[in-house]
Amino acid sequence: MWHVVKGTKSLANIIRFACMQVEPLVLNNNIIVDDNIEVSKELNEVSVDTSVADEIIASAQEKAAAIIDEAKKDANQRINEANQQVEHLKQQAYDEGYQKGYQQGVEQGKQSGLEEMQSQIENAIDRTQQILTLGEKEAKEMILAAERQIIEIALAVASKVIACQIEENPMVVLPIVKSALEKVKDQEQIVLRVSSADFDIVLQAKQEFQNMVGREQALTIVVDRTITAGSCVIDTSYGVVDAKIDTQFDALRKALQGVLP
Repeated sequence: MWHVVKGTKSLANIIRFACMQVEPLVLNNNIIVDDNIEVSKELNEVSVDTSVADEIIASAQEKAAAIIDEAKKDANQRINEANQQVEHLKQQAYDEGYQKGYQQGVEQGKQSGLEEMQSQIENAIDRTQQILTLGEKEAKEMILAAERQIIEIALAVASKVIACQIEENPMVVLPIVKSALEKVKDQEQIVLRVSSADFDIVLQAKQEFQNMVGREQALTIVVDRTITAGSCVIDTSYGVVDAKIDTQFDALRKALQGVLP
């Protein structure tokens, strides 16, 4: 009936997907390239506690079911009230016919009663549909809110997993830098900006990176205190390669939210 994220499986998959999607964006006024960088193959085996996601979905589904159930009860009550009103109108028509003269009164009362009955039934049906539609809308919105919450939890967990991985293995920044440099290695001047935590590690690998670009004077490595560990940004006259983890998580968040209804 609804687009529903299955808690355990989806949360784990989103986290693993997020961990594997740290990728540089090549900018030249607009984004023009979007290539994957694998941070660490070990992240693909990450173990994720998904009990929170299970609780969120279970609670949302329970509340959604309660909304629909209440809407149906309300609708049924209105139908019963309409039926009771119909019976009352039938009896009223009969009584009017008996008092005013059987044949003439019955015909007049019947016609009046039928019109009133029809109006009551139509009103009951319309109101019933409105109640059910409103109930389903509220239930869908509740499920959708739960899905959005799961995405935020998944991204937060994935961010922590990657942060821990970078802390345990600082060398992980090197393949990220290498992949980013591949995008602009033919440029005349390249400025590689990294975090202060990664500067020494990247500097030790400078010769390898210079071999990639082919010209010693083409590559400059500097510290940028706005960049977090495990990330880098490359400036060239052609454009900017943004390989910051935060940038990738923002893009991933938008992509995941974009698939929601």
